[in-house]
Amino acid sequence: MTDRLAKLRSRIDSLLLTLEKAEGDLVTPIDLDALSKLIGVGIEWRRMVPEGLTCATPEGLKIYLQSNFLEQPGVRVRQRFTWAHELCHALFYDLKVTPPKKQPSSPAGASLERLCQEGAAYLLVPDILLRRHFISLNPVQSIADIDRVMHDYGVSTDVAVRRIHQVGSIQDGYAVLLLREAKGDTRIEAVCFGGWLRRFFFEIPEIGGSFRSWSANFMRNAIAVDGRTWKSALDGEDILLVRSRRSPFSEIAELRHQGHAASI
Repeated sequence: MTDRLAKLRSRIDSLLLTLEKAEGDLVTPIDLDALSKLIGVGIEWRRMVPEGLTCATPEGLKIYLQSNFLEQPGVRVRQRFTWAHELCHALFYDLKVTPPKKQPSSPAGASLERLCQEGAAYLLVPDILLRRHFISLNPVQSIADIDRVMHDYGVSTDVAVRRIHQVGSIQDGYAVLLLREAKGDTRIEAVCFGGWLRRFFFEIPEIGGSFRSWSANFMRNAIAVDGRTWKSALDGEDILLVRSRRSPFSEIAELRHQGHAASI
């Protein structure tokens, strides 16, 4: 993790703890309106082309959010991420001056955008809550657990899978890959897994890499159980692969260590 990302996460943690103290509890989904007021940022929804903008005005810092398509399926989840992204931009401003100014040490351009993307995912699914919900109880061990994170935190499959992996709250012997169809191939978009994959000669899944190439060692001797499930014996152990459609252009691949090779 870069120093800048670590500092941004630390700032977000501090804000969330302040919010928790002010409201008596920190619940999901994160209250972005309350957090915006805590930071001192105005929010305005309007019809516009970009999904979100952060602007310094004579009245203070303001975030503009696109209101054009809010009734369409999935748009509110996407806009929550945009809102969180713009709040991360706000954290790089000095709000004590009028109008607010970018802090001299702030990154810029593509570097800033990447940082705010990572920060937005962290803000929506913070360590402080995810660890309470899973590591202290049971690790993620099924698609139902991932769906619960999506529902409870108000995030996409992509964000849920990435944050589960970053926190490390996944059961050993279980892995999830979010796949996206692109340019005639199936690409890996997000992953969560433990060290067990390396024990069975899997390479570390590369984001943007071809799922077909990555899974070739598994599929070489795999037996089809049904139309979406395959079993393969690797190093004398059974590994199960299950693929399920999530949208017209994406699917989930689950891998599960079944134990000593045996018939299902």
